Formats: sequence, C-alpha cells, structure tokens
Amino acid sequence: MSCNGAIYRVTLRNVPDDDPLKGVSYIGQTIRTGMTSAAAVTERWAQEAYAAESKDHKVGFLAVLHEYGVDAFDWTVLETHSASPQEVQEWADARERFHIKVRGGPLRDMCPPHFIKQTFNQTVGGRGWTYPGTDAWVSVCWRRFRSKLQQYVDEFGTARVAARYVSPCGYTLGCRLAQVRSKRMYLAGREFEAERTAWLEQIPGWCWHGLDHPEYRAELSNRMTARLSESNLAAESWRNATPKERDDRNKQRDATMSTAREQKRSSMSKSDWKKHIQKTKTAKTYTASRQRDMQALRGTLVPDARWPDLAKYRKDGTVQKALKLFLASR
Repeated sequence: MSCNGAIYRVTLRNVPDDDPLKGVSYIGQTIRTGMTSAAAVTERWAQEAYAAESKDHKVGFLAVLHEYGVDAFDWTVLETHSASPQEVQEWADARERFHIKVRGGPLRDMCPPHFIKQTFNQTVGGRGWTYPGTDAWVSVCWRRFRSKLQQYVDEFGTARVAARYVSPCGYTLGCRLAQVRSKRMYLAGREFEAERTAWLEQIPGWCWHGLDHPEYRAELSNRMTARLSESNLAAESWRNATPKERDDRNKQRDATMSTAREQKRSSMSKSDWKKHIQKTKTAKTYTASRQRDMQALRGTLVPDARWPDLAKYRKDGTVQKALKLFLASR
C-alpha cells in the first residue's frame, strides 16, 4: 500500500512589524492514502483551522492561530514524498525534526519582549510509527495481566506481589504490577481505564503505593528488628572473643573474600573487571554516605528514622541539620 506525505510550514506574516512573533513558523506533517500530497495538505490545514476555533488553546500553534486568524499566516508546502506508510512516516518524522531545528527549535516563549529564533512547535518533532492496533494489543496484555494477578490473589490472598516475583509460567508479574502502579500501564488514557482501575481497587491487599502498604511496613519493621538483634549478638560475640580468636576470624574472612574475588576475576574479561572495580568503588562510597546520614539522623533529630525515608530527609534538609548536630556532639 502506497501513501503520500508532506512537510509544510505555516509562518506568521500579515501582522505589524513590531509584533515579536512575526516571522515565527510552525512545521507540520501530514500523511494520507488515496489522495495527492496537495489534497492532503489542504485537508490538514482545514483541520487545524477548525481545531483552533473549536477549543480554547493557551500555548502553541493553535493558540496563535486562534488569536491572529488564518489570514495572518502564509501556508507553504516544503517537501513531499510517496512510499509505503511506514517509510513515509519515518521520512516525515526525520524531515519535521530537521526543519524545526534549523528554524530555532521548539517554542520557548509565547510573549517574548522581542523576536527570538523559535517555532510554534511544542516538541522537537516527529510522531513515530504508530501501530494501528495498539489499543487492541493493550487489551490483550491487560487480560493476561489480570488473569495472572487473579491467580496470585487466589493462591496467596493478597495483591501485594514482590517486585521480582515471576509466575511459574515465566510471567514477570511483580515487574508488571510495579509498572501499573507507577506508570499506570494499561490504564492511563485508555478506553476502559475506569473499569480496570475499579477492578484493581476491589481486590484484597491492593495499594497504589506499595511502600505505604501496611503489610510492607510491618515486614520492614520485623526485618530491621531481626537485623539489629543479629548485629547486637555479633558485636557481643566479638567483644567477648580473645585476641587469638579475633585474629582467626579476620584471617578466615580475608581468605573467603580473596577466594571469591579471584573466582569472579577469572570469569570476567580485563575490560569487564575494570568496570567492576570502578562500580564497586562507587557503591562503597554510596553505601558509606547513606550509613553516615542514617547514623546522624538516628543520633539526633529522627531516632526512629527508616531507610525508605532517607531520600525524603535528604530533600527537605533534615539530613544536613542532623549532620551538623551529630558532628558538634562528638
């Protein structure tokens, strides 16, 4: 199947010379089957003029088209191309991006104090090839996701799925569930968004923010308590150990780490090993920074601080205040 595409330019011309938007252009594309490029462009111009009048636009080409009127603009076809639909779409995307770039890039200011080099386009251009059956495919994916989630709920009694959980059949349910929560995959802007959202919210244990789930909070508290108990036992054992026992433990630890290091090094190429060393150094610095911040928080302003909340404390300045107090008290 062959179709025709065109890249066109719309420029604000018929306005007073002191208008700071005079000379600014809009770059558009149109692709049609069963009609010539000229007819496709004419139809597209009529659609944009109608869209500008039928809706209240605040920014972009349709906003200025509504404000100044169609007669204030010059409409020009820049390029045309005929090929298969996908080839024409790829060509149109590339040429649209090119013409927007050479004319100053996307819109930066609707009311500039003086003329600046820009376009009325709100993006860098290009729509990409859109598969016509996207909605149908999303419905297929949603039905599979719903089926797997329902099976999990029937087996475990809750919709709280671990992020790394994979169904026995290989379906990455935990990852998909996280995407539904954070990006509203299969939901946002879809025809059946309300129906799908309602189904999710009625299943046992559903929560839009997994970290706020009561079960997660309780489990996290239990894990922290268990780790603290293990740490206290290890510290007590170290304090009660004789110097010789401490030396033996250190030697055993060093030998184990050395063996593991050599095994890992022998399984990697020289370049991969260098990347691993650099990554390890970065991770150690990151871990030490987190431990320092948490120690300062728990020792001063927030005695019951939890690891999931560290980013929040850093963002609102609590960590900086805690560090100053912690250093001053030492």
